[in-house]
Parts: sequence; structure tokens; C-alpha cells
Amino acid sequence: MGVTDTIVDAIGFSAGFLVASSLLPQIWRAHKRRSAADLSFTWQVRSTCTFVYSQ
Repeated sequence: MGVTDTIVDAIGFSAGFLVASSLLPQIWRAHKRRSAADLSFTWQVRSTCTFVYSQ
């Protein structure tokens, strides 16, 4: 594994962490209001597209 692969992996892991952490405020709000209707439709579409792309 070269230096370039290590950098690409670090960027990928960082991006994954940031995407996952972007859901935390929505989870907190849904838990606080006891309603999953508060989950952002835009986030759901973006996550679905990312999942389909990664497969």
C-alpha cells in the first residue's frame, strides 16, 4: 500500500465519519419529539443514493 492509497483511505474514512455524524442532530431531534417524521427527506435520499452507488 503506497502513500497515495493511505491518503485516499484517510479521506474516505473522514468523509464517512462526517456523513455519519451529520445524522446525529436528526436522531436527537426525532428522539426528543418521539417522531421519525422529523428525519430530513433530503438526507434520506442522499443516503439511499450513496448506498446504491457504493454497492
